[in-house]
Amino acid sequence: MKTYDSINDFTPPDNGIVIFIGKADGLHLGHIALINETLKLAHEMGCDAGILSLVPDLSVPDSSVPDLSNPATGEIPLFVLTLDERRQFLANWPLEHLLYQSMTTDFTSINADDFIKDILLNKLGVRGVVVGWDFRFGNNRTGDVELLQKYADETKFKLRVVKPVTINNIPVKTTLVRELIEAGKFQKAQNLLGYPFFIKGKVVSGRGLGQKLGFPTANIDIPKEKLIPCSGVHFVRGLFDDEVTWGLASIGRRPTVEDNGSIVVEVWLKDYDGNLVGREIKIEFFKHLRNEIKFSSTDELRQQIQKDADELDKYLKEIQDV
Repeated sequence: MKTYDSINDFTPPDNGIVIFIGKADGLHLGHIALINETLKLAHEMGCDAGILSLVPDLSVPDSSVPDLSNPATGEIPLFVLTLDERRQFLANWPLEHLLYQSMTTDFTSINADDFIKDILLNKLGVRGVVVGWDFRFGNNRTGDVELLQKYADETKFKLRVVKPVTINNIPVKTTLVRELIEAGKFQKAQNLLGYPFFIKGKVVSGRGLGQKLGFPTANIDIPKEKLIPCSGVHFVRGLFDDEVTWGLASIGRRPTVEDNGSIVVEVWLKDYDGNLVGREIKIEFFKHLRNEIKFSSTDELRQQIQKDADELDKYLKEIQDV
């Protein structure tokens, strides 16, 4: 699969392309349905299959692009899957092209008709387009599936509109997935994603306090654009090299020992005592145990961590008995 940082880097293949257009953040079950429809249509037409993933303009911290920024603060939302994680997630799928396009002011100012004529038809050379039922595009989001269908009928490209995937009659949407993760409702988020929510990054050196308390932790350097779950302690599974082991993840400002305002992600792995500094680790989240607490002493903190570890053992026994 070839990856492109912009549609300007893309040259249409001779056999044409069928492309799914959307933000594709999270690659949840709704996105998977869209990708499967894209692959199906591409196979029917003998075309390449690809994704046009629309992403916020990360060069503008106060971007106010509708539906891409937080309307209350103007801040760009953090990603369920970073751009690199999306590429890795899709690497084993039979897709030929993954196009990222930043939602710059110039790009979002293109009117809906010109988006179809100049971008889809002329620039990308689409022979097929796959979108969700609520897809909107163009300046002020004036374009919709009805306009796409009008051009599809006139210019003879194929259009497939995919109905929403629902869980308990609720449409699977990235905004809902994000809300569940931020609330620590990891199992519900997993039901929508089809896989456990995870964070991934390199282990960096810490202060060594966990080692002194008898629970050595790995501090993880998380990409700044990655969505981080709510503060507190969580049951997690760590994956690195050929190792898979359960543990506790603590997310927060460490008020008992060091509250400098920065969020720290550290993980204790119950069946591993080696040195992970400099290695990449993936942490999958399964259950929020408790909120962050400020203790009066490090001894109280150590006692609480032991209680947390005991709760993890109970949890693992419960899921193994199911």
